[in-house]
Amino acid sequence: MIDVFKSKTNSATYQLENYKGLASIQPFWGILVVIAMISLVGLPPTVGFSGKLFIFSALWESYILTHKPLILVLFIFGLLNTALSLFYYLKIPFYSFFRKSNPETIFKFSVYQLIFSIMLTLPILFYFFKADYLMNWLFEILK
Repeated sequence: MIDVFKSKTNSATYQLENYKGLASIQPFWGILVVIAMISLVGLPPTVGFSGKLFIFSALWESYILTHKPLILVLFIFGLLNTALSLFYYLKIPFYSFFRKSNPETIFKFSVYQLIFSIMLTLPILFYFFKADYLMNWLFEILK
């Protein structure tokens, strides 16, 4: 989605200013961006939350069993990194919803881009609510 916005604004770089007012101009795209960013942070109700929960749970259990300080350092570093990522990943939704749009950033999306974005966003929510499907699929692959 980020590349789609970059190509629509004819910008040479990725800039937060390109997302100003996106939700007021294109509310559906604004919501898709919010879902993607929330998943990257690891907040519920997205599969990013489930993934980080599994990783941090496994790290904690491993530390409890082995009492190796390196595992505890990895656990703490991961939690701090997740907290820090809140600031970076939620900047885009902030600009999208709470900043006024620039008139030159108004653009239209094709039907193919819309379908592709929906196909990428729906699994993020689906695998949160049906995490057992994801876990069963991973166990089958790892057998």
